Amino acid sequence: MALKACTAGICVPKSKRGKVASRPSPKLTLEQLQAEQAAYESQRQQQQQPPTAAAASSEEEEEGEELYYGGSSSGGAGGAGGRAGGTVQYGSSDAVPEVVTNRMLRRVILFMGTPVFGGILLFPFFYWLKIKQGVDLPNWVAYLSSSLTFGGGLLGISYGIMSASWDPRREGSLLGWTEFQANVPLLLDRFKRGSD
Repeated sequence: MALKACTAGICVPKSKRGKVASRPSPKLTLEQLQAEQAAYESQRQQQQQPPTAAAASSEEEEEGEELYYGGSSSGGAGGAGGRAGGTVQYGSSDAVPEVVTNRMLRRVILFMGTPVFGGILLFPFFYWLKIKQGVDLPNWVAYLSSSLTFGGGLLGISYGIMSASWDPRREGSLLGWTEFQANVPLLLDRFKRGSD
């Protein structure tokens, strides 16, 4: 049985040396990501087929690949929101793990909130410049700066979601550029497969 590392209700397999990967490799290629996604999809298809005696023994061997994460006791059996046993295999289509959605929400608040808050602060700043300092700026400067800050907030929502690590086992980097570079090809590939 594989060793497990548990942090904040998440248990993930550890290597023989006791190490858990904390960041994605910056050298991941689109082909590697697609191969990993294909492996998860084939594993999900195997789970949907009725188990046989040989498949039951292989499921016991693959138990080390499951992720266990804590959930509230609201919902059905298992205490994880209706999932039996509280386990969800990585790559399953049941739901986005709560760890990932919380990570996305934190990043959206940061990347959307900063420019929007700056845009809100521009209104009293322009008032102070005009009334207190006597600087008469053209109206287009206020309009342009407001548009840029609030537009930056709109882009921050998208970047906040795309820059979060979609893997519940990895936290990701501070600014999320590595995760953004990994997630955009996955999203584009998903759109291409959906349109075919």
